[in-house]
Amino acid sequence: MQLPEPSTRPVLRLAQAALMLNVLLVLSGAAVRLTGSGLGCPTWPRCTGGSVINTPALGVNGYIEFGNRLLAVLLEVVGVALVVAVLRLRRPRPDGWIRLATVQVLVVPLQAVIGGLLVLSHLNPYVLILHFLVSFPLITAAAMLLARVVTPGARMRRGHPELRWLTGALVSAAALVLVLGTVVTGTGPHAGSRDIARLPFDPREVTHDGGPVGPRGNGEIEHDRRRRIGGDRP
Repeated sequence: MQLPEPSTRPVLRLAQAALMLNVLLVLSGAAVRLTGSGLGCPTWPRCTGGSVINTPALGVNGYIEFGNRLLAVLLEVVGVALVVAVLRLRRPRPDGWIRLATVQVLVVPLQAVIGGLLVLSHLNPYVLILHFLVSFPLITAAAMLLARVVTPGARMRRGHPELRWLTGALVSAAALVLVLGTVVTGTGPHAGSRDIARLPFDPREVTHDGGPVGPRGNGEIEHDRRRRIGGDRP
């Protein structure tokens, strides 16, 4: 592995931090959902009507949700520092570095706004899907930037057409799995809090087939939910 030039070391460290924080943000978002902490801070941009930060009255859920918000703030700070570090490099700057660094600065606030809309919409499942999927352009850009910093001067070579087609198919399949996965979780039991609307699909069919089969009414969804937890017996 080629070592980066001394002048690029700050970019390297910040690119590593950006990638790590992006992964942690996804994991902390999963923790928010699995622990039912989606409304741990019941409003946005404040945590409560009278406090920017979480309060002891919000309990553990408040700490989990507010911790997720703090990670987003830290990621934005690192993103700004990353852009500044790239801009300070001697010209000509390596191709694409500034664009990839700028993705962090521009998309993180967008993700925060979507997260705010998610809270204000009482964890609307469609907004939740968008909030989750926005993380992946961030992770992709951070990983691409880190790869370019670690191997400065490397250029993409045009491979065999079959390899390009297979790579495109792999990326498309991975994207489809991510989207269908959000449909599965949007239909399943982990809504991020209690009494949250779910997607109008059959949870069993979506889980088994990887995609929605057909919409159903809220009454039928509630009947299935109660049956699974033993609330309705023949």
